[in-house]
Amino acid sequence: CTAGGADEAGDSRLRAERAPSVTFVVMRSISSIPPLEGTGIHEIFCGGAADLLRLDEKGLIRWGERVGRTLDVPAFIALSGFLGAGKSVLARAIGRGAGVGQAMPSPSFNLLFRYPTPSGVEVVHMDLYRLDSPGDLWELGWDELGQSHEIILLEWPERAGDLLPRDYWLIHLSVPRDAPGHREVRVTRVGDPPELPGFPMTVFEV
Repeated sequence: CTAGGADEAGDSRLRAERAPSVTFVVMRSISSIPPLEGTGIHEIFCGGAADLLRLDEKGLIRWGERVGRTLDVPAFIALSGFLGAGKSVLARAIGRGAGVGQAMPSPSFNLLFRYPTPSGVEVVHMDLYRLDSPGDLWELGWDELGQSHEIILLEWPERAGDLLPRDYWLIHLSVPRDAPGHREVRVTRVGDPPELPGFPMTVFEV
């Protein structure tokens, strides 16, 4: 599991060491648990090639910042989901975690923004929503992306067609019907990208 799931048989829950207002509850298998009252309680379902996380906005931002802060470069992260699913929220959080100190407006019209950081990492934020065809990516310098110091954050990756790189993380965001204030975040590894950070975990039995 991307967030640090267990290998024990049967259902077991893992609880992240408490950070201010954010707690993660991880389940070994996809089974429901009663809703938990209070702020920052989330479910993470670990299931083979893809892991499903349920986060509120605060949890989504904290996770994104952790990704940006600890992710090895070069790294390519594709962010998919409908309008309003939280792709830009997550992209900005990853950028802040990587060291971007300025505002990160949506690149919907410009398609691509670059952000240098004090550490030398460069965050490249792309939005392909208005891309006419995958072939137009070459005009954006697509073949030069993925340098040794870059984190590529790509919204609407499906518009890139077959031009997506061999190794990347696909993070799909959606709004659950039973919890519109949360986001379901499905994390899928494609190829062999650098590891996404897990959460510090301690185990307790059901």
